[in-house]
Amino acid sequence: MVSPSGPPILPPGGVDPPAEDALLALLRQAREESWPTLDLSGRTLTRLPPAIGSLERLERLFLADNLLTELPPEIGRLQNLELLDLRRNHLRTLPEALAELPRLAFLWLGENGLDEVPPQVFRMTQLRRLVLRGNRLTHLPPELDALTLLEELAAPHNRLERVSGALGQLTNLSLLLLGDNRLAGLPDALATLERLERIDLRKNDFREIPRVLASLPALKILDLRDNPLPVPPELLEDPEHPASLLDHWQARHAGRTQPLNQARILVVGPQGAGKSALIRRLLDGRFEPDGRPTPGLAIRSGLLAGAAGAPLRVDYWELGGAEPLAPLHPLFAQGDLALLVVDPLAGALEEVFRYWLEEILHPGSRVPVILVFNKGDRHPWRVDCSRARRYPLLAAVVSGLSCTDGTEVDRLRQTMATLLDGLPQPRRLVPVTWLAVKERMEALEEPWLSREAFVTLCREEAVTSPQDLVEVTGLLHRLGTLLCLAGAGPCLNGEWLSRTLGRLYFSPAVARGGGLLTADSLPDPDSFDLLGRFLVQAGLAIVLGQGRLLLPGHLPSDPPDQGPWDPATTLWRIRCPALPVGLMTRFVVQAVRELPVVNLWRHGALLGGDPQGPRVRVWADAGQRSVLVQGSGPEAALQGLLAQVRRVLERCGSCPPQPPGRLDLALPGHPDLWVPVAHLRSLLDKGMKKIVPVGLDRELPLAPLLAILMQRGLTESPAPGQSTKSSSDTASRASQV
Repeated sequence: MVSPSGPPILPPGGVDPPAEDALLALLRQAREESWPTLDLSGRTLTRLPPAIGSLERLERLFLADNLLTELPPEIGRLQNLELLDLRRNHLRTLPEALAELPRLAFLWLGENGLDEVPPQVFRMTQLRRLVLRGNRLTHLPPELDALTLLEELAAPHNRLERVSGALGQLTNLSLLLLGDNRLAGLPDALATLERLERIDLRKNDFREIPRVLASLPALKILDLRDNPLPVPPELLEDPEHPASLLDHWQARHAGRTQPLNQARILVVGPQGAGKSALIRRLLDGRFEPDGRPTPGLAIRSGLLAGAAGAPLRVDYWELGGAEPLAPLHPLFAQGDLALLVVDPLAGALEEVFRYWLEEILHPGSRVPVILVFNKGDRHPWRVDCSRARRYPLLAAVVSGLSCTDGTEVDRLRQTMATLLDGLPQPRRLVPVTWLAVKERMEALEEPWLSREAFVTLCREEAVTSPQDLVEVTGLLHRLGTLLCLAGAGPCLNGEWLSRTLGRLYFSPAVARGGGLLTADSLPDPDSFDLLGRFLVQAGLAIVLGQGRLLLPGHLPSDPPDQGPWDPATTLWRIRCPALPVGLMTRFVVQAVRELPVVNLWRHGALLGGDPQGPRVRVWADAGQRSVLVQGSGPEAALQGLLAQVRRVLERCGSCPPQPPGRLDLALPGHPDLWVPVAHLRSLLDKGMKKIVPVGLDRELPLAPLLAILMQRGLTESPAPGQSTKSSSDTASRASQV
């Protein structure tokens, strides 16, 4: 009955309580062998025999996950007991004798449905840790002050509305866990807890930070997340640096903070949807017909009357919808709110929804979206928007809007104001010193500022601590005021960068040159090196040589003539729920650096220039949401080139050949018929030797398909941390088939 690697346990039983004689036999054995630990957890016990009191040497008793409603008084004989685990039972009270145990230091009473702390606990003066997690407690009573040796008190997931100031007598307390309750304040008397190192107040109702927290000298971890506190979220998300949060709060009370009252709104949608006209209507109420598309990116600012509070300064960031600009969309798709503007008469709405709501403004961006059906004067009927409602970011729909006569524009303004007032960022309180830095950066006429100059500017405005520098940089980046390059590089003026990139990607001269970019292409040739460095770091440009870059977004959209391809050559694809925008741009950039590139086009590359060697083409098919790869040539060399291609693809986007990307193999001789590689492996695991693919009415042998996968390394890569044993096993079984 004694487990060599752990505490002794009762043999597993059924649903019914263990037989009395079996339990007594176990207790007798524990007494005779002087067990220090007895684990009776999860045994559906409804009662504990009085014989438990005979285990005089017992130090640890585990009774969790049972059906106990009471404990026998004989438990008071366990004079050596140090730990008692009573979690997840139905106890409402404890025997008086339990309070007489001289060595009991750890008591776990979690999840017993307790409405109040059993009074016997107040007499357990030797306790060092008390766990009351997951009960129905509404307060921590003053009688707990008798537990002067207590070091850890855990009462999360209750209904606590108040904490007694008498707990300030627990001067040995180092850990206090009160998360997921209903607390709105803490008594100042807790300032005497000079040893308190960690306090968890997450998911309560704190609207102000209790003053007492600033008086705790040993505090190292303060968790106030998920409370309605008017402080920067990044401060709350860093519980291990409480000083930054407390300093910020004290500055607020000293009158050194102000509401930001500023929001960044993305205006996105396909070309010709009327984005520019809508922004002009929102800003000044005028309609100016202008058939010219926006040259890339445009920023316009104005005021929006809030549903509550002062008007908001709103910066509208319009992202052009032309195809060459697609690689820039993920780069600038940050903001507080997004307007997706569409013309219902243009068609292809499902494709528009998928691109903007799934690939660019994906759920991870957390940017709420208002769907605006524009040009309502041309379609007076009601637009069906049910296809868009399945996207989680969609916060509201405004249909029938017309920039021509202003119909529904006021409703859009009201919807925007209501949503923005409910978001934490636009009206967050920030130090006035940060606002001073923001104003100076907005007034900066130069396209960039060195990192040293930016730090100096911050210091001149009294932003000096490393944490404040990080936070003010994050604020400016979120607003689009600046963008800092990786490492110790310079800080770019956000408006200059967006304007320059927009003009660059919309430049007829660059388009005529097939995407070739030189210093002469820029209005400010001196900024070429800086802009080129940014484009290369962002994976948006290829270095061709000194002073020459290539923008893949301006390459020809159609592939060049590649000569005949044998339909029997291996063809495989990586299919994704949403093909990452800019994936092929990044692949093309990396391919030029690492692979033998022969030719490029906007959505793919041809690799392998040796007539006697392997040849591989890689291209994206947006309709299939897939990256396709086809190869031919000498087997050994082809296998190596395909492996290189896969490694580059994995680095370039969130679409590796493992979930969420699915690896498929085209049937030899049937390039339009696909079989998932995982399916082939599952068939092999089941001992099957043939397959009838969808689209064929005859069987095919499984072994040749698996041989292709093994020879060319096309078996699915294991997930991170997963053993590669399954791949070798598959190869072994394939050879047996």
